[in-house]
Amino acid sequence: MKYLEDELRNALRHKEAPSGFAGRVASRIFVHGPKQQRGWRKYASFFRFRKIAWCAVAVVTCLAVFLGIDQYRNYQRRRAEGELAKSQLMLALKIAGKKLSLAQRKVLEIHNRGASTQRSSDQ
Repeated sequence: MKYLEDELRNALRHKEAPSGFAGRVASRIFVHGPKQQRGWRKYASFFRFRKIAWCAVAVVTCLAVFLGIDQYRNYQRRRAEGELAKSQLMLALKIAGKKLSLAQRKVLEIHNRGASTQRSSDQ
């Protein structure tokens, strides 16, 4: 473990820059100039004028609001359709349950009649 610590200490030890390093860096910056800006800063020149910038912000905000309203309306419509489908399904299940109950009663009546006639014939 000591060996690893020594290696790290040697690798991270402060070293003086070679002579002329600062001059070479400064000359490269002067010759090549600053690199092209990235991200939102390269579009910053478009927003130089305050009115254009505020108009762009207003347009983006309006679009976001309108899209949000549209999405909310779609959500409400789909939810209402779902509620309607649920109520229709519940009604269909109630009707089917009543029909099954009626059919079960009829079957039991027929079964009871057959059982009573068979008992009377057995006696």
